[in-house]
Amino acid sequence: EDGGLFIFGRLNLMSTSKELKAFHSAIKTCMQIDPYMAISRIDAFLTYANDPEVQTIADLQDTLRRTTGLAASSVSRNVSFWTETIYKHRDGSRPEGAGFIQLIADPADYRRRMILMTAKGEQFTDKITEAIKNGLEK
Repeated sequence: EDGGLFIFGRLNLMSTSKELKAFHSAIKTCMQIDPYMAISRIDAFLTYANDPEVQTIADLQDTLRRTTGLAASSVSRNVSFWTETIYKHRDGSRPEGAGFIQLIADPADYRRRMILMTAKGEQFTDKITEAIKNGLEK
């Protein structure tokens, strides 16, 4: 495996590893939702999708703060993107979100918000997994 070749500041994908191609395929899949999506937004979703210990917003905030240094407010904003409606804008509007996760009140403590993957979210994780598999096969 070679580590890639940089020519004039551009990565020559013909000479990169299969793993990098797989990663690139996964990123392209995410960009189908939002072509300007930040990596932190993708990381918030995939951290939840891959870690069974992450069940609440607080769990996700703690995990991302520990692994990336993201502030709790940034995590909340990134999580909001993946829900049905995005956080309220200054003008009072609530744009439509991706609908991949649902936030519900914890029955044991109404202040805690539980994170649940929707069918749409599961389809998206399957799509990312397929993109990675396809990238590794090329």
